[in-house]
Amino acid sequence: MDIRQLSKHIRLRSEMFAEVVSACRTLFKHAPQAKESREYMARRMSSYSMEKYHIGYFPDDDNLHLLCEMVDKDILRQLRLIYTKRIQKRGYIEEEDKCLFNNHPIIFPFVGEYGNIIALAGRTLLSDADQSELGISKYKNTFFNKSLHLFGLYKAKSAIEKHNCAFVVEGQMDCISCQANGLHNAVAMTGSHLSRYQVYLLKKMAGKLYLLFDNDSAGDSAFHKAYKRYSNEIDIERLKVPNGFKDIDQYLRESGECGVFDMLSVNGLT
Repeated sequence: MDIRQLSKHIRLRSEMFAEVVSACRTLFKHAPQAKESREYMARRMSSYSMEKYHIGYFPDDDNLHLLCEMVDKDILRQLRLIYTKRIQKRGYIEEEDKCLFNNHPIIFPFVGEYGNIIALAGRTLLSDADQSELGISKYKNTFFNKSLHLFGLYKAKSAIEKHNCAFVVEGQMDCISCQANGLHNAVAMTGSHLSRYQVYLLKKMAGKLYLLFDNDSAGDSAFHKAYKRYSNEIDIERLKVPNGFKDIDQYLRESGECGVFDMLSVNGLT
């Protein structure tokens, strides 16, 4: 595939994702089945942020017809958002449509550096215990190479360049919460570690990275790995969420404070 074909493929795929996102946003606002998702998100962010980040509702397997009435199944299959599963019945086999985001009803687009939608991300409403029992993760994405992208970068680019620094958080909700609270130069690595290519993307715009990972052993490990690998290439500093909060999203929502950033604000870095 030459560069022209690749460019066309990226554009067409982004347009298909945009059609799905539009339908999911409509369902989020109006479908009775999305009531729990609406109430959950109303506790997490403002209606302005929900519009800004195109928060939507992706129905579960039992309600998949809601989405299929709005988006052609061929598009959903091309994007691998639905698939056919063969179910053994008494004396016969039945084919049923299943969805990628079953148990992950809250979805939002993952926008690439240049504004194209490259993937969809889904978030579960289930508790940590239920996630563990079902063997599912908090987030689920359509297939893409996460190490080559940073969530929120498209919206954060100008602020990163202006302040010559970036805040790197772990998850998408962390990034949205930071940007909603005025930290417009925040991005999320959306994985368990910061990749060399993600550092390369940020080095083009900033001279310093503030790593603001989760307040747990995994966050500690992610910081130490990043510092060991990249501190000789770019200035890296760690910011820690105060004890009692598991991540920056919870801290910003529940504490009513931004004290962890006070010294940075004094220095004009946020």
